[in-house]
Amino acid sequence: MRVSVVIPVFNGEAYLAEAIESVLGQTRLPDEILIVDDGSTDSSAIIAESYSIATVLRQANTGHLAARNLGIRSASGELVAMLDADDRALPTRLALQVAAFENQPELAVCYGQATHFWSPEHDPGAPLPYPKPLASPSNTLMARRRTFDQVGFFDVGWNHAGQAEWMLRVQEAGLPTLVLGQVLAERRLHPHSLSARGAAESREEHLRLVKLNLDRKRKR
Repeated sequence: MRVSVVIPVFNGEAYLAEAIESVLGQTRLPDEILIVDDGSTDSSAIIAESYSIATVLRQANTGHLAARNLGIRSASGELVAMLDADDRALPTRLALQVAAFENQPELAVCYGQATHFWSPEHDPGAPLPYPKPLASPSNTLMARRRTFDQVGFFDVGWNHAGQAEWMLRVQEAGLPTLVLGQVLAERRLHPHSLSARGAAESREEHLRLVKLNLDRKRKR
């Protein structure tokens, strides 16, 4: 099965190389790496282009979900895996997920667990807010490319809840989803991350998504 990895990046020069190297260190290498530069003003694009194995796509700064969508539309793989530019995939991530899709031909979406770590330059010396692995579709998502044709791409009207909204559409369509128990990725904690910069907005969006989901169910 052909696998494409999509890495969206916006001003991620500090961490992008680590993310790419984590993909190149997989026990099951991807067939394609697509790095989508979301209008970065730092050296992210230069770093991306230094990896000849990767295809670098560019767009005006329209957000991480639009960048993901561009990567997915450009992907040639039957399976598409997501990785944020400030996170790291563990070495067996792709192998475990590809095996799941090979064993379950009807499977549409697969994700797994992620651990968290303080980025060394921003380590406050405090305990991690999430000391145990958590199910994390945001940075361990793998889906069949056709799933996006079936339920649509990420809705760029969302900022923080876009993936959760997409997962609701997958659920509503009755498409099989598998959550692996293994840790597949490491999520970096730092003050410049999207989640750290918009905690209040994230809560508001997820509450709005809950209301939207309830409204959808009432209308059925």
